[in-house]
Amino acid sequence: MVDPKRMNTRVIIWRRLVLIALVGNLLFSVLGLLGKVHRFGELASHFRVQYFVVAVLCLLLVCCLRQWRWSVPAALCVLLNIALISPHVSLNAQAQNKETGLRILLTNVYHENKNYEAFFDLIRRERPDIIVTQETSSGWRDALKSLNTEYPYQCSGVQTDRDWIFLFSKLPLQNEPCNKGGFPPLLATIVFQSKQISLLSLHPSTPKSGKGLRSRNQQFDAVTAIFQNYNTPKIVIGDLNSSIWSPYFSDLEQSSNLSSVRKGFGILPTWPTYFPPLMIPIDHCLVSSEFQVLNCRTGPNIGSDHLPLIVDLALRN
Repeated sequence: MVDPKRMNTRVIIWRRLVLIALVGNLLFSVLGLLGKVHRFGELASHFRVQYFVVAVLCLLLVCCLRQWRWSVPAALCVLLNIALISPHVSLNAQAQNKETGLRILLTNVYHENKNYEAFFDLIRRERPDIIVTQETSSGWRDALKSLNTEYPYQCSGVQTDRDWIFLFSKLPLQNEPCNKGGFPPLLATIVFQSKQISLLSLHPSTPKSGKGLRSRNQQFDAVTAIFQNYNTPKIVIGDLNSSIWSPYFSDLEQSSNLSSVRKGFGILPTWPTYFPPLMIPIDHCLVSSEFQVLNCRTGPNIGSDHLPLIVDLALRN
């Protein structure tokens, strides 16, 4: 027979744990709305899926424990986070035939990763037209020389010795000079279906400190300045160290008049692969209105702390 006192103690413990989880989740959910007030708010903005999952669990536990007065804040927390998540998981977008499209593969290969063969297996399987690699260390630069035959058009940008950005293309390209905002991104003009398109790849600083946040946002601000003299269809691609819920990422979309290719295809988290419960979408591709997004998805783990991002695009008629 169950001891009533012991049962009552367990219920009290569960109530306290649920209350702590609910209050903490609600605080972080609201803090994530204050990204422009303080950098902690910006950091908190990235984990909307996790907040939603915790909020749903809290709501279920609140109902099981019959703590009805807690159900309102729990439900509000669920609604807040699903409102921010839902635009990216709508079912309006459907993968379409890639036959006449442009396939781009983005991957932060991670400078300490030595699993080169997994990367080349991915290339053979997906057969992208354009490959963008980031954190391309000296070891990776040597390994990637094997792509020279299939991808004869190449250019690169140097951030640090262990963080080169490389672009490999089956299509003719021209490397463009670019040094806006005090950083050297990679900018290239690519000929696709007899039209020129402009592709910009950058890998800004992580916003772990105030200095890093300012540096990353300066690079976001520079995107519009870089493209101001280009009338071509535009692509921005890279590990942007920002999720789709950051207010600064929204500013980047609005100021540059570009849109994330994720919309309608899902959240597609890419980092960190070493702890899946906290994965968030920080590897991005943004495109101008001349493009139609045929498909967007993540690739398999190739040994990096990032998953690859694979995008199929087509030029609108």
